[in-house]
Amino acid sequence: MEIHVKASGVKELAARWRGAPAIITEEFTTSMTRIVLQGERISKQKAPKWRGQLRQSIHHQVTPASGAVTGEWGTALTYAKWKEKGTEKKNYFVPWKYIGAWAVQHGFTAPKNGKGGIRVTGNPQPFIKPAYEEIKPKVGPEFQRAVKRVIARLKAR
Repeated sequence: MEIHVKASGVKELAARWRGAPAIITEEFTTSMTRIVLQGERISKQKAPKWRGQLRQSIHHQVTPASGAVTGEWGTALTYAKWKEKGTEKKNYFVPWKYIGAWAVQHGFTAPKNGKGGIRVTGNPQPFIKPAYEEIKPKVGPEFQRAVKRVIARLKAR
């Protein structure tokens, strides 16, 4: 007794999947961009609004590379971490070398010897973490939609 198995359509299947990595990267990049743009928008809404510099400095970046897509949003402003997390003390001394550029832009006079600093209040005003917490439940469904888009595009070929 012999059993014969024949698989047909292998060439067609291989042709259909030939462009799959590019399609997957494109769709996952789209989903990642949607996620980080939402995070950026919410962070900007929640950022302290004194003069708007912190809000304006919040940006996002999406990077597809070596089989993965990474996304991030945030700010490079030095004082942002103190706004986000607060300080351990009610009055915290921030050395001039860390806060000087910001302080001069906001009307403070630079010390003549370049030493000294500014006392800042320690109350946190989080804007990044609350945005992350709001976005976190949306990540899974967004990437499920990306997988569905990939499958639909591969079927259409």
